[in-house]
Amino acid sequence: MNNHARHKALADRISDVMLSAFSADELPLLMDFYQPVCERAALYLVQDLDAYVSRDPASTNQDYVIVNCSTSFLAIICHRLSQSILYLLPVDHRLAVVLPQRLCAFAKKNSGIEIHPLAKIGRRFVIDHGCGTVIGETSVIGDDCYLLSNVILGARGIATNNSGKRHPTIGNNVEIGCGSRLLGPITVGDNVFIAPSCVVTEDLQNNCRVSIVNQLQVSRTDKQSARINVAAYAKQECLFLAGELDELIKVVLVNENYEPYTEFRLHRYRWQANQAEYLIVYEGMQATELAAPMHLLLMFRHQEQILINPQGLRFVANQMIKTYKTNNNIVEVA
Repeated sequence: MNNHARHKALADRISDVMLSAFSADELPLLMDFYQPVCERAALYLVQDLDAYVSRDPASTNQDYVIVNCSTSFLAIICHRLSQSILYLLPVDHRLAVVLPQRLCAFAKKNSGIEIHPLAKIGRRFVIDHGCGTVIGETSVIGDDCYLLSNVILGARGIATNNSGKRHPTIGNNVEIGCGSRLLGPITVGDNVFIAPSCVVTEDLQNNCRVSIVNQLQVSRTDKQSARINVAAYAKQECLFLAGELDELIKVVLVNENYEPYTEFRLHRYRWQANQAEYLIVYEGMQATELAAPMHLLLMFRHQEQILINPQGLRFVANQMIKTYKTNNNIVEVA
């Protein structure tokens, strides 16, 4: 679509939204500001549309379809119009508060996205598959940000939040995966990537990545990218691993001197992208209960890592020893 056709499509869509969102009594009261409001909103929406087309592979060369059919883009149209109304209408105008709220409700009803009219959003903003996304009143979002569905920029409390700044401030070029929650007046730096389903309640520095590792928030900069994040626990003769396991080669049970236990071996039972399950097999003959902790030695393709005394590991080992003693009728004599 050429520039003239794009501007025409945007102008028609903006007019259509305003006619649909506002009542017949409200529109005449807005007529003195109607054209400036539309023009100011269009200046931002042209850039938002460019971002959709360039960053979403499914939107390539579909400008007209995005403008007229995308419910996510509809929510952004409503917010840009809300911001223009708040900027251009006098504070004491009878519709200065009502019309932005009308647009917010219209967007929520038709897209499932709720953006408070007072939230501040930078240029070239994209919400992709955005149903369920909520952006709170005091949220601030920088330029070139990209959000997926069910993202919440919310306050930390529920019904007892204080007035003032209570929602996140997001830097430039931030990507937030579906289902993530950013809560409280935290600050997220520039060029941050937040993976799906994260719960973020602390500040994030520039250029870091946040991901879920066994339901814990882990963030790291490029300098820390070589660090591998893995969690482990044992239960009912099984060892469970969760985290970054792509390059994991071998797992060994070791004692307090980091020497392998010869009485135990691990048999890999189930394996998925980020989860692994091992059967703990006891092959000992002494059947002596373990007093010292058990550690895990994880051997990756380019490094090794020790997990200190994972939860439940020694308990499971001792239960296996007791079962072995019972089945073999071993009697210990003092």
